[in-house]
Amino acid sequence: MRTVLIILPLLCCFCRLPTAAGAEGGFDPKTLFREPVPLVDQDGKPIVTRRAGGHPAVYDFNADGKPDVILGCHLGMDTAQAEILLLENVGSNQEPRFRWPAAQSVRLSAGDSAAKFACSAGCKSGGTLLVHPLDWNGDGHVDLIVNTMWKRGVLLLLNTGKSKTAPSFVQAKRLHNVRSHGKSSGSGDWNNDGVPDLAFPVNRYGWTVYLGARRGGGVHIADQPSLVHRDYRMVGQKGWWQYTPYAWNFSGKCPVGSKATEVVASNALEGEGKVSYAKKQCPISYYRLDHEKKTATRIGTLAISKAAITRLAVGDLNADGSMDILYAGGVFTKGDETRIHVLYGKIPNVPGRKQAPGR
Repeated sequence: MRTVLIILPLLCCFCRLPTAAGAEGGFDPKTLFREPVPLVDQDGKPIVTRRAGGHPAVYDFNADGKPDVILGCHLGMDTAQAEILLLENVGSNQEPRFRWPAAQSVRLSAGDSAAKFACSAGCKSGGTLLVHPLDWNGDGHVDLIVNTMWKRGVLLLLNTGKSKTAPSFVQAKRLHNVRSHGKSSGSGDWNNDGVPDLAFPVNRYGWTVYLGARRGGGVHIADQPSLVHRDYRMVGQKGWWQYTPYAWNFSGKCPVGSKATEVVASNALEGEGKVSYAKKQCPISYYRLDHEKKTATRIGTLAISKAAITRLAVGDLNADGSMDILYAGGVFTKGDETRIHVLYGKIPNVPGRKQAPGR
């Protein structure tokens, strides 16, 4: 039976959310999500990609009504070269299963032919291809914003529209330069208007958000930033969110017009020092960004990823009206920890809002 929070009149977000002993700020964010479970292949077995530093985004790329996974990842565990894979949902909305290992590679179209899109992600450990799907031009086909985390920069890849089952893309333009590797990115809805935005660059030292706007049936990302870390103060941890922050109204209590934004992100575990990659882990943490007080408060930990580098994304993977969190990681010797995990959301979205970032 689905657990539902009762929405009562609020003076501010979270002030009447359920509490749990030991949770930071008196609110346990785990009440919003189920325990993490691994994504499974067509046979129901957990997927172990053995690809370093994967970034799993949710989007129904073949328009069959079942959310799929678009995975940016390395070609292997000991290379800086990376690619983007399309994991088709061959199960159902209620029980998603994904085609693996025979996943298609994202391809760049050149006339009548198409070659696999692959490039350096900067380094063997911290880099990967971060993929933010959206329909940029409003033609009904998924386009991709790809942060290569290296010299090719942040690219806009437009869908050629030639195929829904095996989409190919053309490189339209470079949205941002990357002068040094390690510049992560994120997405979600940072200003509570129901439109996906782009966070870039992101690391423990700061972040910048470029807001999205609907134009001509599509979603365009602004050329100038609107939110920057310098205007906010982090409470509850040292430094900012390190990898892939995503903003959304997860609780259903920060609707359009709210002065607060909920953010999830992955970070390096504090206090690990010079621990080997084989022993490092990453917490998946939950934050409240207060636009009036200009604070970002760490509320608590949702899960611990047993991987030195972990990337996350959000989307409604099982199409039940609740936002879910997907994450993946692993570098070098941690091939067994390159599973793609999902925390299924419990709380239905606010009525009238688009559920999946990118739509």
